[in-house]
Amino acid sequence: MKRRNFLQFLTAAGVSSPFLIPSSCLGDDEKAAASERVNIGCIGVGGRGAQVFRMMMSCSNAQVVAVADCYKSRRESISRACGGKGFLDFREILEMAQKVKNETIVAAEAKAAAIVAKAEEEAADKLGSLSEEKEKLTGQVEALKTAAAEYRAKFEALLQAQQEAMEKASDLF
Repeated sequence: MKRRNFLQFLTAAGVSSPFLIPSSCLGDDEKAAASERVNIGCIGVGGRGAQVFRMMMSCSNAQVVAVADCYKSRRESISRACGGKGFLDFREILEMAQKVKNETIVAAEAKAAAIVAKAEEEAADKLGSLSEEKEKLTGQVEALKTAAAEYRAKFEALLQAQQEAMEKASDLF
């Protein structure tokens, strides 16, 4: 079935496209869209941890997705309240977070690598033209050094000739 036919079928059936995407993904007045939410794992939800959990639940752009507590009753009640996953061992939350962090870093590294490659290419182009300019200037400097050496040799020869002429003239007087 082609996409156009499928959409026509859905429209005829009284279903429109927003019903295909869960509202939890799109967000609403009470909760931010999935791409705008920060996923949080709570480790220890007794006393102060429960207070922090309640504060996070009141934030529309935060979503508690995992809870770890050594007490089963706390762990289950809080994980039910947030719809997240409960863990006995807090290291499981840290492993989940590390996996997400690694995936994010890999994505960032890939984008950074592309940016660095482009910068290296631009720098190579600039350095290539600078290298050519350096060769040209080096040639000009060498030509000036050669001309200066020739001028100095001629000047010294003229001074020598003038000095000899002056010595001959002084012999005459």
